[in-house]
Amino acid sequence: MFAAATAVCLGVLVGAALRIDLSSRAEATDTDLRQRVETLADLVTFGDDQQLNLGPVQQSRAAKSVPVYGFVTDRTIAYAKPGQDALPTDAVLRRALAAARHADGHVVTFVAPQASAPEGPTLHWAAATITDFGTYVDGSYTGGIAVAGKPVAAATGHTQLRTGLFVSAGVLTLLAAALAHLVAGLAVRPAVRGLEAQEQFLVEAAHELRTPLATLRVLAERRGSPEQMVRQVDRLVTLTDRLLLRARAAGATSVGTAPIRLDRVVERAVIAHVEAPGIGTASESDIDLRTEPTVVAADPELVERIVENLLANAERHGAGPVIVRVASGTLHVADRGPGIPVRDRRRVLAVGTTGGGGTGTGLAIVAWAARAQRAEIAMRPTDGSDTERPGLTVTVRFHSPSDRSSSEPHTARSTVDSS
Repeated sequence: MFAAATAVCLGVLVGAALRIDLSSRAEATDTDLRQRVETLADLVTFGDDQQLNLGPVQQSRAAKSVPVYGFVTDRTIAYAKPGQDALPTDAVLRRALAAARHADGHVVTFVAPQASAPEGPTLHWAAATITDFGTYVDGSYTGGIAVAGKPVAAATGHTQLRTGLFVSAGVLTLLAAALAHLVAGLAVRPAVRGLEAQEQFLVEAAHELRTPLATLRVLAERRGSPEQMVRQVDRLVTLTDRLLLRARAAGATSVGTAPIRLDRVVERAVIAHVEAPGIGTASESDIDLRTEPTVVAADPELVERIVENLLANAERHGAGPVIVRVASGTLHVADRGPGIPVRDRRRVLAVGTTGGGGTGTGLAIVAWAARAQRAEIAMRPTDGSDTERPGLTVTVRFHSPSDRSSSEPHTARSTVDSS
C-alpha cells in the first residue's frame, strides 16, 4: 500500500512536470515565432511594378529558421513557402487577419494544422501586420499579414525527459518500498520478540509443570503418601509463581538475589529430585554429590530449578553416575553420556533444541535462570576430550555477595568451552 501510494504521488508529479515542460517549450516556440514573423514583415518590400520583392526575405535568417511562412491578404495568398497547402486553411487565415487588425500592431499567435494535413499534427503560428500590403496588391487598401509556423521545439528532448521521469519514478518507488519494508520490520520487531517470549514462556511452563503433575498422578494412584502429595502441591505452587515471574521477565533480565549457602540449596534440590516418586530413574547411588560450604549471591528457587533441570537432562541424555560438585561459588554437574558436539553447544541453550522426545527447554531454562541471577554458564566435555562418550559438564559460576557486580544489573554471558 505504501509503494502504491508512493507510485500514485510520483505519477502526479511526473504528469505535472511533463505538462510544465510542454508549456515551457510551447512558450519558447511562440516567442521565437514572434521574433521571426516580425522580421519577415519588416523585410517585405515592393518594386516599381508594385510586386513583392522577396529577395531580402529569402536571404534572411528568419525565413531560413522557419519551415513554413507566407504573406496573406483578405483576398489572396500572395506568397507561401513551401506552398499554399502548407499554410493553415482559409478559415483559419481569415481569423488570423481579423485578430491582427485588432492587435494594434502586436503579433498574434495561434495553433492549427496545415491545410494539406487537417488531421495531422498541429503547428504553432504567429501573424504580424504588414502596413499598406493590400494597397500594392489590389490597388486599394485591404491590409495583410506575414504568417510563420513550426512545430514545438525540442520534441526529442521532451521524449527523453518523459522517459527519464518514468524510470526515475519507478526506481524511487522501489526504493521507497524497500525503505518502508525496513522501517516496518524495525517497528514490528519488538512486537515479534514479545510474541516469541510468550511462546517460550508457554513451552517452558508445560515443561516445568509436567514433573510435579506426573508425581501427583503417581501419588494419587498409590492412594497414600499424603505428606509427599502436599510437598508436590507446594512445589507446583512454587513453580507456578516462578513461571509467572518468567512471563514478566521476557527476555534478558535479572531478579533479586541475596547471600545463600549454595551447597545447602544444591543438596536440598538433589534430595528432592531423588525422592520424587515415579519421576526419573535416579537414585542416591546414581548421583555422586560432593559439596563444600560456599556463600553466593543467588535466588534459592532458581538455583533449585537449575539443579533439577541439569539432573533431568543428564538422566535423559547422559549416563551415570551423575557427578554434582559445589565449591568456590561454582556448581558443576557432569555425566558420562555422548556429550554435545562443539558446534551444537550454543544452540542447545536456545528454546526448542532437543535430542530426544522432550520439549527441548531444559537447558534453555538453565540458561535463563543463570542469566537472571547474573551468573555465567559454560559447557565442556567431562573427560576433556572428544571421544565417543566424552560426557558433558555444565558449570554455573555465581557471584559472591561481596562482588559489586552481584548487586548491579548485568546480563550474564553464556560461554561454551571449545576444548
